[in-house]
Amino acid sequence: MKLVRQVLLTAILPLAAVLLAGVWLLISSVDKQEEQIQQEDELLQQIVRARVVTLLSRVDAASKILALNREAVLAVQDHNVNTLYELGRQYEPLQLSRIIYLDLQGRVLSRSDDRYRFGDDLSEQDEISQLLVDGVQAGDRVAGLFQQEDGFYYLIARPVLQYQEIPIGIVVSQVKVTPERLKQLVLGTGADIEIQIGGQRFSSFDETEGTRPETVRRVVPMGFGGRSAGLVVEEAQILLWPDRGIHSVDSLARQLLILFAVLLILLPILLMWILRRYLRPYAELVDELQQLSVGSVDLGVIRKTLGHDFRDAPEEVSRVAQAISGMAQTLERQMDELEHLAVTDQLTGLKNRRFLTASMQHAMARIYRHGGELSVLLIDLDQFKRINDRLGHSKGDEHLCSVAEAFRDNCRSSDIIARWGGEEFMLLCPDLDLKGASDLAEKLRKLVDGLRSDEVKAIDPLGSVGTLSIGAAQWLPGETAEQLLQRVDRALYRAKEGGRNRVEICAQARIAADLGGDH
Repeated sequence: MKLVRQVLLTAILPLAAVLLAGVWLLISSVDKQEEQIQQEDELLQQIVRARVVTLLSRVDAASKILALNREAVLAVQDHNVNTLYELGRQYEPLQLSRIIYLDLQGRVLSRSDDRYRFGDDLSEQDEISQLLVDGVQAGDRVAGLFQQEDGFYYLIARPVLQYQEIPIGIVVSQVKVTPERLKQLVLGTGADIEIQIGGQRFSSFDETEGTRPETVRRVVPMGFGGRSAGLVVEEAQILLWPDRGIHSVDSLARQLLILFAVLLILLPILLMWILRRYLRPYAELVDELQQLSVGSVDLGVIRKTLGHDFRDAPEEVSRVAQAISGMAQTLERQMDELEHLAVTDQLTGLKNRRFLTASMQHAMARIYRHGGELSVLLIDLDQFKRINDRLGHSKGDEHLCSVAEAFRDNCRSSDIIARWGGEEFMLLCPDLDLKGASDLAEKLRKLVDGLRSDEVKAIDPLGSVGTLSIGAAQWLPGETAEQLLQRVDRALYRAKEGGRNRVEICAQARIAADLGGDH
């Protein structure tokens, strides 16, 4: 406990106090800063949205004025191109990019951007055709985003009204979507706006000036409420940049960094002195345990080392070493038991399916390297369920165990015998060809047929209760374990279909058919 108190008082407690104080200061500052930035962001978003609404309202108001202007009505009625041109030029300062007057057939009477361009037929353009389709009415109005020959425009098309009720022409008020127009919407806010229309993106920032979109601190989606004609704004967002309100947090972070640096210099000096004086035996103990963790020594060696080499160590180290030595001994014994249980069938004492599958892979790999042969027998106890149903499960278990014992006594020492599942067994026979495997299978079949008890035979004197149906196959180089098991399973199936108590082999002539059946 003395060592623990010294380490705790010298290193952990001061460092924890400093860390807690620093974290508290940093969290408080960050919370205040984030709250302030959030308020500024919300105000900025409201300003940008208000400017967009104001711009659209001004376009709508200018459109109404142009449609009801008495001088414009007379000029449209008389097709006075010069007067309409001058009127358009007068009203362009109302944040309009272009004003076009048309007659009721959709022919241009005047364009504010080109004095000498008139007579064009615009009746097929979307905004004009929507007005003309059912005849121009006094209350008609088309507003939205449309693509023109020279770019994208937000426009409002409405009838020019004589006596405020009789349509005599059409006026189209247009605002062109340009980076300059977007810059006006975010002027003085420190933010930018970006929209996408018709697959084309428009931004208020200029990447050629060094501004990169990937430095954006926050992206705020911007919606356009209501329904309108024309194109849809596919994407609109306000871009907030990271050059606002973070200086105080950076300053605090630098101060904490300096403080931690000082601690990192002083604390290791004190800790090194303590470690050299008190912890050398612990370091040796840790080295031993690390060797165990990486597998460079086994449990038996580490157990003997801990029990012998640390007898003269300090009491705490010696007690730990002795405890770990005892744990290693217990663990060594339990690992042996677990390893045996993991690969052994508890009823028959044979190896289990997991062990045989791994052994099959190892055998195939060995044949790949050194050559040789490998055969497999898949064995099923015929009508085993009838034994359980008629004589009870205990008698069924006895029959399983007697069959397993017969396998152990009559197979080679190199053969691997496993309970495959339920009443199925599998034999893995290294260095045995198909002929030898077939002979072994027939030997086992006859042996089990003869050792059946009278009780088992009495269940069906003329039947095959408790006998063996066996499928045999030889592994082919290049064949997977799954393919081999499928072939031997089909051979067993043929033995069952052929009347049970028989051996079926998967001969070379059948291999192509068996493999073909897998597809």
